[in-house]
Amino acid sequence: MKKLLRFIKAKIVLIVIFLSFNMFGQCPPDGFLYLITQEDVDNFIIDYPSCTELQSLLIGDLIPSTISNLDGLINLERVDWLQLTNVPITNLQGLNNIQSIGRFVVYYVPDLLSFEGLDSLETVDGQEFRIELCNSITSFAGLENLNSFDGDYFTIDENNNLNDSNGLNCYFFSEDFRNSVINYTVQSSLNQSIFDNCGISLSLGEFNQNNIYLYPNPTKNHLNINNSEHIKEIRIYDLTGRLVKSKISNFKIVDLSSISSGEYILQIDLDSNIVLNKKLIIE
Repeated sequence: MKKLLRFIKAKIVLIVIFLSFNMFGQCPPDGFLYLITQEDVDNFIIDYPSCTELQSLLIGDLIPSTISNLDGLINLERVDWLQLTNVPITNLQGLNNIQSIGRFVVYYVPDLLSFEGLDSLETVDGQEFRIELCNSITSFAGLENLNSFDGDYFTIDENNNLNDSNGLNCYFFSEDFRNSVINYTVQSSLNQSIFDNCGISLSLGEFNQNNIYLYPNPTKNHLNINNSEHIKEIRIYDLTGRLVKSKISNFKIVDLSSISSGEYILQIDLDSNIVLNKKLIIE
């Protein structure tokens, strides 16, 4: 009888340990976390003390939240999709152990003064890097260790007081990097700082294609280009990166009749050493 009681007690202990591990040691179901209140943030480290990776971490919403700090997220090391929206925080302290992010979006965080807290972040390897409508930031302080991005959309735009490129590696403004992404946008207020800090010229008129007009797009057999005087070369790549056409003269009309229908990347070399990337659709 005593042996039976000891056996039952041992099983109860194991069950308690198992339940505790599953309830508190793992991550939220499906790795998805949506935080609106400060209580949500604070409870994360209590409910999931061993969770270091999440598939999605959405902080805030279009409705203002009550979040004032992110300290409850200190154990996180990897997030596949991190998005902050309309959160009344001034920095990103609490995310100090995150080393890599897939999709990284900071959209309309008006009180954000710096990216301090992302000290360990080295890689953004998902589809998107986006910093937009954060009107209090003046530089990229806190992102000094970020050194790579492997995605299609790189956007820094409409941050009204952002005029200092310090904190972000010069590589992200280089020709090699600009050629590696399909959609690249950096607000013009950073142009002078990028030139001063990195020696890289991003002419607003040329780089945003304000002076070069391509039509029609989508097209069938040809592409017209206005203001082509400063073009050195045109190249067309398919989405696997294979060069399908190049042209080094007579840029006003580009014959596309030999190219199959589909989506392509049109790359334009200017005589100012700026390279433009434009999505081209051939029907």
